[in-house]
Order: sequence, then C-alpha cells, then structure tokens
Amino acid sequence: MLDRGPAPEEIGLAAYARAVADEVQAVVGGAIWEARPSLMAYIALSSECVLHPGRDVMLTWSPARGWEAALEAAIDGPMLLLARLGEQVAPDPSVVARFADEVLRGEARCETGLPTLPDGVSLAGELLPYVFRVWLA
Repeated sequence: MLDRGPAPEEIGLAAYARAVADEVQAVVGGAIWEARPSLMAYIALSSECVLHPGRDVMLTWSPARGWEAALEAAIDGPMLLLARLGEQVAPDPSVVARFADEVLRGEARCETGLPTLPDGVSLAGELLPYVFRVWLA
C-alpha cells in the first residue's frame, strides 16, 4: 500500500494547533496534535485557573467538539470539563486565547451547541488558511 502523505486537514490541523499554542502562550512542549486515529489537539496552559489552584489546565480540540478547557486528570480520575467554546469548529487563535483567559479567571462557561462547519466548507478548507500563516510568519 502506498502512503500518500498527510491529508490536507492533517497539515491544516498542525498549523492551526501551532498558531493557537503560540497565541495562548502554551507551556513549552505542551502542544500536541495527531491525525490518527482521529484529528485532535491538546495544549497545556501555563497558568492555573483561579477556581482550581494547584491543578493543571488544558485545552483540547476535536472537529466534533471544538475547543474545550479541562483540568488535567488526577492519577486515577477523569478530566473535569470546565468550559466549551462556542459553535465554530476552528475559531481564530485570538478567540481561543480570550477563551483561555476567561477559563483561567474562572469566567468561562460551557456553550451548549457543538461546532459546525459553515455551509459548503470542508474541514480542510477551514484549517488550511493556517498553513499559510505559519509559512508567512
């Protein structure tokens, strides 16, 4: 079987996750993303939430759930969801940074709707513009 290389949405996710990690000033080495088995990103924030001192806060992303903020899981426990960001699949990194700031101040809340792509736009189409931002930076 021939490996055709990464799909466009994989390339776009890598660039998008890097742009968000830069914007939120993530912990050095605290941003990961993967495409298989499914697209996802994880970004460790460098500050604590005022409501949960001593606990690490992370942002996670998937195309089905968008950006969510959660407390890192204790050794044997589940993650604690703190907030979800709106209904955009891939909001601008500055919007994600404002969301992260609200989470850390204890002011963010879970949006009830799950993200959807604009009509006629694919996930690759939503993420690929970030590739050009990274190349031009």
